[in-house]
Amino acid sequence: CTYDFNTNTTLWLVYLALATVFMVLPMIIIIVTTVWLMVFVHRRRQLQKQTTATLISISLVFCVSFLPTTMHYLFIKILDLTPTSYINSYVYFHRLAIFISFINFATNPLIYFVTIKSSNTF
Repeated sequence: CTYDFNTNTTLWLVYLALATVFMVLPMIIIIVTTVWLMVFVHRRRQLQKQTTATLISISLVFCVSFLPTTMHYLFIKILDLTPTSYINSYVYFHRLAIFISFINFATNPLIYFVTIKSSNTF
């Protein structure tokens, strides 16, 4: 599937919009919902240390694990790098960024196991 754009500006705007929707927006949603949930639970006077630790840990690991991928996709277009100028570093950084994003999925059960005491009975 190829796209035919009339100007480089149109391509850049489409790329920036896609990167924002698929990379930046999920991070903003995670941060906002975590803060909202902590405020909601705090108002109910039921905020416990393990709840706070779980919420902050899950959100922090998500943002840290997807930050390299987000920055990678945004900076390639912002810096206007051509494939020949970044091909060697692109391959290694892209692999590392994708690997780090998969770490998010692997750490969630560990975070729950460490922060929630009832999960220790398994």
